[in-house]
Amino acid sequence: MSKYLALGIAALYLVLGTAYVFRTPAWQSPDEPAHYNYVRQLADGDAPFFPLMQPGDYDEAYQNATRDSCFAPQFSIEPYQYEDYQPPLYYITLLPAFLAFDGVLWAVRLTSVLLGAGIVWLAWKIGRAIFPGRDWIALSITAFVALVPQHIAILSSVNNDALAGLLVAGMIYGVVKSKKVESRKVKSGKVEEGVSSPSAPLRLTIILLLGLAFLTKVTAYLMAGAIGFVLLWQWWGDWRGLIKQCVRVFVPALAIGALWWGRNVFVYPGFDWLGTQAHDAIVQGQLTTADYIAQFGRADLLTRFRTTTFNSFFGQFGWMAAPFPAWMYRPLLVMVSVGVFGAVWRLARWRFTRTQLPVLLILGGMLGLNGLLYVVYNIQFVQHQGRYLFPSIIPIAVALVVGLKTVLGERIGRIVIPAGLIIGLLYLNYVALRFILPGLHYTNC
Repeated sequence: MSKYLALGIAALYLVLGTAYVFRTPAWQSPDEPAHYNYVRQLADGDAPFFPLMQPGDYDEAYQNATRDSCFAPQFSIEPYQYEDYQPPLYYITLLPAFLAFDGVLWAVRLTSVLLGAGIVWLAWKIGRAIFPGRDWIALSITAFVALVPQHIAILSSVNNDALAGLLVAGMIYGVVKSKKVESRKVKSGKVEEGVSSPSAPLRLTIILLLGLAFLTKVTAYLMAGAIGFVLLWQWWGDWRGLIKQCVRVFVPALAIGALWWGRNVFVYPGFDWLGTQAHDAIVQGQLTTADYIAQFGRADLLTRFRTTTFNSFFGQFGWMAAPFPAWMYRPLLVMVSVGVFGAVWRLARWRFTRTQLPVLLILGGMLGLNGLLYVVYNIQFVQHQGRYLFPSIIPIAVALVVGLKTVLGERIGRIVIPAGLIIGLLYLNYVALRFILPGLHYTNC
């Protein structure tokens, strides 16, 4: 029965994702024109060795005018090419739909929606693997991942977060699904039992997914660190074994990534293996954190960081110009506050088994690294966008549901949590689709 409910949530996501595809006006999603132009250059043959960051790929004044007009027809999106430094795999994935439908935007967006469906289904599989026999928890995790309005909005746009999120979810599932238990000798000569390690097929899958992540998006690279935490814990004290395992996992994955990094070193001056130096040299004019503090003060910055990050995680549409009404965030804030309190309380009281710790490390490692990257990025630029935390949406969902369960208890939680998440998030999606997104059309500006 629970499997059919999970399928129902996935189907609901597909319906909503399709609605966002057609209800969101063209280009009214962050960076969508630049991502689209990457695919267009591939389709037109303008970039036989993939696009390059070049002078003119970013014009702050032109883009401000374009966005202020809500992308009125007289403004071309062709100058939006500042994503040309990105790894190519997502754009290659979109290329068949682009060519088959002559570049029509809705067809390209729908490809991203389908990738997002994989994230939703893996959220269900991960939830069941972590909480066997408690499918209501897995359903709650799935509902959160599937129905957060901003998450659907991003997955239904042209944005490489869709494929990056799918690969991250696949790697998390590969680790939590690992059931093989080994015995090994540590330096003291004693035999240690209960070391969870992926079976050979799972290990190969994780290696392949990590390698593909290196060809997709830098935020997905964080999974290398999270996997490293798991290996470090598993082989702590057996340094030779740790090195052997790291070589087995990371060398093949890095070899896949090197296909892209080597190209970057060849085409960009200096050792610009990610292309980010070329990007930063061309993308000028963004508001820096230092300038914001000088103008408005540190206290205002921290307030904006906290409020905008939270609001835009759940829903702040267009190019951050169209939030929900302020009152709609208050129940969400209560829910998240209760969930965080419960998660911290549960974590402090949890006696982890040896098979549970790798799960905590992969989830916590990804969330911690993602959060750290987000903070570091915002130390340099004012980029308070909750969507940057979406690579960790499955760990966030697990923590939230566990926290709510801790506070509410099993008997109440098994009904209230999944039903509350589904009903509440569906209402938010209704408001977004019915009232907010249509207002982003240029005729309504």
